[in-house]
Amino acid sequence: MSIKTYCVQEFLKSPGVFCDVRSPIEYEHAHIPNAYNLALFTDDERARVGTTYKKIGRQEAIDLGVELVGPRLSEYAKSAKSIIKNLPDESVLKIYCARGGMRSQFLAWFLQFIGNKVITLQGGYKAYRRHVLDVLSNSSHKFIVLGGMTGLGKTKLLSELQKRDEQVLDLECLAKHKGSAFGYDPNVVQPSPEYFENLLFGELCALLCDKLTWIEDESRLIGRCVVPDRIFQSMKSSPLIVLKTTIEERIARIREEYAEYSKEWWMHSTSCIKKRLGGALTQKIIALIEQGNFEDAISNLLGYYDASYEYSMRRHSGKIITVDVSNLSFNKRIQLLQEVKNCESAKI
Repeated sequence: MSIKTYCVQEFLKSPGVFCDVRSPIEYEHAHIPNAYNLALFTDDERARVGTTYKKIGRQEAIDLGVELVGPRLSEYAKSAKSIIKNLPDESVLKIYCARGGMRSQFLAWFLQFIGNKVITLQGGYKAYRRHVLDVLSNSSHKFIVLGGMTGLGKTKLLSELQKRDEQVLDLECLAKHKGSAFGYDPNVVQPSPEYFENLLFGELCALLCDKLTWIEDESRLIGRCVVPDRIFQSMKSSPLIVLKTTIEERIARIREEYAEYSKEWWMHSTSCIKKRLGGALTQKIIALIEQGNFEDAISNLLGYYDASYEYSMRRHSGKIITVDVSNLSFNKRIQLLQEVKNCESAKI
């Protein structure tokens, strides 16, 4: 009873559900997006089997693995059934481990033996990662970059553009971070840099290369996540739309967007950029926060962030298009952005 083994591209495109049979710690670090963790071994068991393989031998490691896994076979059967219970009858379990070795082969054999349709990934997760990095390093996607000072509501604009069938790549959404010392949400855990790349790969594969894709102007680092070099360089050489509006509107929007965060969060975030702000300005901003005077605190912070963005903008190598959206309705701003994008698309 042979198991079908597919290369990465075929494995990803085939219908079915991904099942990652690596240990929980491997899965939690990074995995194929939307994969279930059907771990063959616990973290400790994986370490024991690995140590046995290195110090004693392959057969002894296999024997230990069988001893550990045997009593849990019914659990794997139940887990597989639970995964596919709400899926079409023809659903396939797409099984992979670290290198396409014994873990995926054994579980695939067992699950097929009890009546499931299964395929495995040639080379395992390692092969998938090589493919991800190759695609990210050779991306030919064309971008139109949405930029401007902090507090312009760029994320909201991108979300609306996506609703209107524009191609959008939201890096901050993938990174679960807004990209500055004030960009983290204390209630949200960022993905690992590796998993961020996996998510980015999945998003890019769904986008058309010959169509302009909206992307927000970002630094290379978004929290702990790193924008791949090819994507970052493409962003820096693409048309950049720099939005402008009044300082009053920006302060009001920032206050509204961050209203849920505590004074402690504001003070901690301010302290994170103390070296850049300087000691005196840092103390002034923290004092304003303690007083509850967020408007003046934000105004002082914007002095630093505006200067930083102006410096970054001077390093942009692509075309820069300044668009003043002051006093324009949200809908009008969207229409104006689409007009600019259509004009740039015609030049491709």
